[in-house]
Amino acid sequence: MAKIAVVGAGPSGSSTGYHLAKNGHHVTLIDKESFPRDKACGDGITAKAVRALTKMGIDYEYLKKLASEYYLWNSSIISYYSQEYHQEYSDWSICIPRYIFDNIIYEKAIEAGCIHHQQSVNNISQFRSNFNHEFDYIVDARGIFAGECNVIGIREYWTLPIELFPHYYHSNIQVYLEQELGSQELGSNGYLWIFPVGLNDKLLKINVGLGLSLKDYERRGTNLIRFFDEFVVRHHVAGKFLDNVVTRTRKKVYPLATTKWNNKIYENNIFKVGDAANLTDPVTGEGIHNAIASGFYLAQAINMSEDIESVKINYQKFYQKYFQKKLRTRLLQEKMLSLPVLRNFLLYKIGKLSK
Repeated sequence: MAKIAVVGAGPSGSSTGYHLAKNGHHVTLIDKESFPRDKACGDGITAKAVRALTKMGIDYEYLKKLASEYYLWNSSIISYYSQEYHQEYSDWSICIPRYIFDNIIYEKAIEAGCIHHQQSVNNISQFRSNFNHEFDYIVDARGIFAGECNVIGIREYWTLPIELFPHYYHSNIQVYLEQELGSQELGSNGYLWIFPVGLNDKLLKINVGLGLSLKDYERRGTNLIRFFDEFVVRHHVAGKFLDNVVTRTRKKVYPLATTKWNNKIYENNIFKVGDAANLTDPVTGEGIHNAIASGFYLAQAINMSEDIESVKINYQKFYQKYFQKKLRTRLLQEKMLSLPVLRNFLLYKIGKLSK
């Protein structure tokens, strides 16, 4: 069995480590943090992501049992430039704060046999040079620290009296693509999200955040925290919530690595998973499913291969089959949404599908 270093113990790293350890490999999870640890994010775990988790023995009941905070949902309010669509889904999704969710996956990897070594790795190539003789394979799962940052996000938690809001609002996840948050010149889109993440003592806890193209943010030359505060006051939904907020947490700003046309899933004999490979959806910012799934498919590629070149070939095949087409389609949709004529056509198609 192979000796494998997985650098980064978030969802993609822990998924990779779990599936490798379950197949008898000796896996060292290397992460600078001890768990549980906080992670700024929207906290939405889609039904598709939960299905990917079942390969790790994690389902809704398992998540509900271990999560001190969570919120189940099976419908969404998606607004594309003031055209609002309410969609219902056959499967349930769940919102869980990432300090809880990531720890659940991490613990599964440890139970499977992974060993956690607490160490900071800033230069993965230097790490490979120093420890290549100790490991047969090295996996880069450092998230945005390895991926190419192209989006900047900010989020905070609000608590609200639940009786003040119609069930329509607090039972859905909400995503708003707004003209003010995008740039036609740059071909970029920005979005506001409002996700319910917990309900306690008649208080609803929501995750409220913004995602902006990094180039658009730099062009604006504004303070992101100030921009966030001013935008949510003006927003027709967030502003209503804000008027009745009981508590607000400190805001957290963080980078994102959404997909590119030509993602690199390995480089210099180092394999990449999750955000390290830029596998996040460029329209919604959802990346948990692809993080978990990429870990599974890389583990499959290693399990079925005899040497590192064979792993590259098999992992590339999995990427092309399960990720590439969908991600490139989303890149095209992102471009269409930034151009008025194409946007109207796309919204017409979305409207027909949502009826």
